[in-house]
Amino acid sequence: MTAVMATDPPRRRWRRGLAIGAASALAVVGATVPAVQALPEDDSEAEGRLLSGGGVVDLNSIAALNPAYSADPSATGVAQNPLSLDVLNALDIDLGDGVQLFGENGVVGVGALAQYARTNPGEAPFASSGAVNADGTIAFAPTDPNQNAFLDLGPLLDAAGLAELLSAARLELGALSASATLDEDGNPIGDYQVADGTLVLQSPAVAALSDGVYDVLGDVSDPLNDLVGEGGAIDSALQPLLGGLSELVDGLLTVVGGSLSPLSVSATLDLDLQAAVDSVLSQPLTSDDSAVTLDLSTGEILVDLSMLVRDSQGGPFEGTLNGLDPNTEVLGPHVVQAALDGAIGSIFDQIPALLVNAVTDALHAADLEIGISGAVTGPLGVPIGALQVNIGGTLGDFLGVEGSTPPTVDLDGTSVAGLPLGTLLTPVVNLVVGDLLPALVTPVSEAITDVGTLDTIFRPAVELTAALLDPLAELITENLVSVTVNVQELPGEFTTPTAGTEDVFTQRAVQVALLPGATPLAEVSIASATVRAVPEQETEPAIEVTPAEVAIGDTITTDGTGFDPDSDVTVTYVDSAGDEVGQSTVTTDGDGGFTVDFVVPEGTAPGTLTVEATQGDNVATATTEVIEGDPGTDPDAGTDPDAGTDPDAGTDPDAGTDPDAGTDPDAGTDPDAGGDDDGGEDPRIDVTPDEVRHGDTVTVDGSDFTPGTTVTVVYTDSAGEVLAEREVTVRDDGTFTDTFVVPEGAAVGVMTVTATGDGESATGTVTILSSVSPTTPPRRTPPPSSGSLPTTGVDSLPLALLAALVVVTGAGATLWSRLRRSGS
Repeated sequence: MTAVMATDPPRRRWRRGLAIGAASALAVVGATVPAVQALPEDDSEAEGRLLSGGGVVDLNSIAALNPAYSADPSATGVAQNPLSLDVLNALDIDLGDGVQLFGENGVVGVGALAQYARTNPGEAPFASSGAVNADGTIAFAPTDPNQNAFLDLGPLLDAAGLAELLSAARLELGALSASATLDEDGNPIGDYQVADGTLVLQSPAVAALSDGVYDVLGDVSDPLNDLVGEGGAIDSALQPLLGGLSELVDGLLTVVGGSLSPLSVSATLDLDLQAAVDSVLSQPLTSDDSAVTLDLSTGEILVDLSMLVRDSQGGPFEGTLNGLDPNTEVLGPHVVQAALDGAIGSIFDQIPALLVNAVTDALHAADLEIGISGAVTGPLGVPIGALQVNIGGTLGDFLGVEGSTPPTVDLDGTSVAGLPLGTLLTPVVNLVVGDLLPALVTPVSEAITDVGTLDTIFRPAVELTAALLDPLAELITENLVSVTVNVQELPGEFTTPTAGTEDVFTQRAVQVALLPGATPLAEVSIASATVRAVPEQETEPAIEVTPAEVAIGDTITTDGTGFDPDSDVTVTYVDSAGDEVGQSTVTTDGDGGFTVDFVVPEGTAPGTLTVEATQGDNVATATTEVIEGDPGTDPDAGTDPDAGTDPDAGTDPDAGTDPDAGTDPDAGTDPDAGGDDDGGEDPRIDVTPDEVRHGDTVTVDGSDFTPGTTVTVVYTDSAGEVLAEREVTVRDDGTFTDTFVVPEGAAVGVMTVTATGDGESATGTVTILSSVSPTTPPRRTPPPSSGSLPTTGVDSLPLALLAALVVVTGAGATLWSRLRRSGS
C-alpha cells in the first residue's frame, strides 16, 4: 500500500467527524448505474472507474463506461457495478483503418471487472476498480484469466512505422486493481495491483537470423570437404609416407615370395554442422539479467518489465509490477531504453560464442575413418592376399584435444597366404602410429577453423540482426506505446460532475498512451479510484475569558475553541496568590467549542486570575483581572486611585437616578433601544453598566443573532466620533459578548452601541459621565514614621498645600463642585 501526502501536512479533521472503518451501508448494486451528479452540500465523494482517459478518443464521455459513484449526503452508501465484456465488445470505437479500441479483436482488453464506490456519514470515502472483492478490497492474484488485462498492439504497428520490424506486439498485464481512501487526518492512501508485465514481440528479423547463420556454414564445411576428398589434405599428407609402408610390407612378404601392389588411401568424415547450429538457434536465449528472452527459431522476443524496472529502480519485484514508486514509467524512452538495449545486446553477444562452441564440439566429435589398402601377389603374379590398414577416431582424437583417446589402428581385412597375420600387425601398426598419424594433425587442424576464426565467421551475421533490433526499444516507446504504473494524481479528477475540485486524490493502476506523441491516439487509464472529502484545518485549543476586569461576586465567561468534539473539558480557576478558587467541567459541542460561566468567589485574591482549560493533551489558558469594588458602577473604577473607598462612589444622588442618566426612561429601557423585546426573536443587545466613566469597561451581550455569523460592534460617542469598531463571532446559541474600555477622549454623554451582521442589527446605549470626582475623597492616614507622633483627627494641612492640591486636582473639580451647589 502506498501513502501519498504533502510534506509536514497540518492535522485535519473531517467535517461530520469522518473515521476510517466500514460502517453498515445501504448497498446500491446494479449492472449499470445511471449517471449522477454531486450536489453542492456533498461533503465526501468516491468514484471507481475501470476505464477512463482521453486523447483522440474521450472515454470519459461514453455513457456505457459510466463509473460507480457515491456522494454523502446526496447519494450515500455503496455503488457497485461490473463493466461487462458484452458492453465492451459492443462499443464501436474506431481508431482509424478499422482498428477497434475494444471488442474481441480490440487493442485494449480488461476482462469482466468491478467498479466500487462507498460514502457514509462519519466514514472516509472509499473507491476501487478492477479485480476487487465484493467489499471493494483488492483481490490479489485472482485465478480467473477473464480478469486479465492486455494491450494487443499488433493493429497499430503499421501506424507506428514498425511493421517491417515487428509482426506482432502484445503487452500482458494480468489482473489490475486500484483503490483510494483517506486516513483520519485527511491524507490520501492509494493501493494498486499489476499482476504481470510481459511485452511479447514477434520479429521477422530475429527469425531470419537462422538463415544468415546457415549461409556462413559453408565457410566451415568447405575446408572439411577438402580434408576428406580425393586428393584432399589427408590424401596429400599420407601419400609421401606410403612408400615407407610399402617397403616395410614388401620386406615381410619375402618369406612367401609375395609383393605388395601400390597402396591407395580413402577417408570419410561423418559431420552435420546444421544440426549443431540448430542446437543453438532452437533454444530460447535469455539475457544476463533475465529481462529479455529471444527465441531465434521463431523470432519471439519476451520482455519482462519487472526485471527492467529492477535494473533501473532496484529491488526484486517477483515477476509483477507491484510495489513500484508512484508514477513509474515501466515502458518509456527515458526509463528502460538503456536497460532494454543492454539486455538485447547481451543476448546477441552470447550468440557467436554459442555457435563457435556448438560447431567446435561438433567438429571434435565428427568421426574420421581412413583406409590404406593394397593387393599382395605371389610368384608369377598370382594373387595371394591383400593388405588393409584401418585408422579410425574422431577429429578430436586425431588432434589430441583434451579428453580424447588415440585413433584406433587395425589390419582387419588383411590376409596373406602362408603368412601369419601377427607377422604384419605389429610392425605395420607401429609405422602408422609413429609416422602416419602425426602427419595427419596439421591438415586436420587446418581444416577445423580455430575459435577465433569461427567467431569472425558467425559474428557478422549476428551483428546484422542485432543492428536491426538496436532501435527496438526507442521505436516501441516513442512510436507505439508508453506505460506508467502506480499513477497517483494529487489533485486528482472525477469523471462524474463533482461538488468540489479541491483535496481530490486519484489512484490508477496503469496509464497507457497509444501512439504517444504531441497528441496520443488514445490515453487509457485502466483501474482508477478517486476520492474527496471536505477537511477542516485543525485549530489549536484556545480560550477567551470576559470581561477583562471583574470584582468579587461578578461572573466571568470562558469560551473555548479547538478542543476535541463531544468531550469533557476541565476548567480550573487560580487566583494571583496561587490558590485554586474553583473548577468546572463542561462538555464540548460537535465542533470542539464550549462556554462556561463562573462567579468569582469571596476570598479570591485581587490581581490576575488564571483560567486553564484541560482536555488530555489539549491545554489552553487565559486571564482576567480581579479588582476591589465594583468596576462596573464605581464612577472612578479603573482610574481613581481611591476607587472603591470613595464615600460618594455609587451613591451620588446624581448618578444612576438622574432622570437623564442610566434610569432615564428613554435610556436602556426605551422600547426602541437595544433591550427592545417587542420583536420576540429579533436580535438585541444589552449594554452594561448604564453609566460609566473614562477607563471603565462596557460589556455588550447580544442574543437572538444567527449562529456562526460575524457581528460588527460599533461604539460612537455623543459627539458622533466612532470610538471603536469590533468584530465578534456569534455562538451556537445565537449569543455573543464584547467588552470595551471607555477611552479618555470619549465625549461625555450618551454613547451609542450598534451591532450589525448578516442583515441583522440591534442598538443600545450607555451614558459616559465626567471623569471629575464630585467630592474630594478623604485622605488616608499615613503610617507613623520614626521620630514623629501619630496624627489624629482631621489632617491640618497648611493653606498653601491645600491650594496646591486644588491646582493639581484641576479646575474641572472646582467647576463640578459649583455645579453641585447650584443644583442643591
